[in-house]
Amino acid sequence: MLQTKLICAVSLITLIGCTTQTPSSYSNDSAITPAAQSEPSRLEQIEVNRATQQENQRQIISSKIKQIEQQSELLSQTMIGRQQKISQLRLRENELESSIQTYNQKIQSFIFQNKDAVACMGAANVSLNENNQYSEDVKNVASAVTLVCAGGILLDEQFRNRVIFVADQLVLADNNTKNLTNNFQTVRLQIESEQQLLAQEQSQANELAANIRDYQSQLASPFQTEI
Repeated sequence: MLQTKLICAVSLITLIGCTTQTPSSYSNDSAITPAAQSEPSRLEQIEVNRATQQENQRQIISSKIKQIEQQSELLSQTMIGRQQKISQLRLRENELESSIQTYNQKIQSFIFQNKDAVACMGAANVSLNENNQYSEDVKNVASAVTLVCAGGILLDEQFRNRVIFVADQLVLADNNTKNLTNNFQTVRLQIESEQQLLAQEQSQANELAANIRDYQSQLASPFQTEI
């Protein structure tokens, strides 16, 4: 009976020893499992980083577009103001041109109405400067009028005073005409200057618009990021 119990005990110990794993087996299993589980986590982190980088790029580009749009809006307002200024200068140019023409017609009429006094200006020792706007007109009238400015006529104080008056008016008319002409030329130069500035601003506006289109194209295209 005792022998039978001993045999059973030995058999039981042997069975337990066969089913028990060695420490090295546990160590190998635990070393493999974390490595296998870390690979999906690394790929997920790469995708998160990629998405974050793309979003940052989109925000940067969107910010640049907003800045350029603000610049474009300010430039557009400046161009509108400049166009309005050019329009006002054009009106002023037309007014001055009309004033010059009207004034010249008025002086031509004055010369014709006083052609006798004009013809005798030379005889009365009254002459216009060669730079006078109407000196050529006076010469033409004097040569066309067949009037003998005899001493008797020039001795007429009233007539002589009229000759002097006509000469003074033509000198004054020359100054007025030159002032109008100078103003006209000044306005024309201002128009040319404003047009040049407007052309430069238009070029800048075109460049800004091209930059906006380029950035918008980048937003519409998929972003390429490195892993």
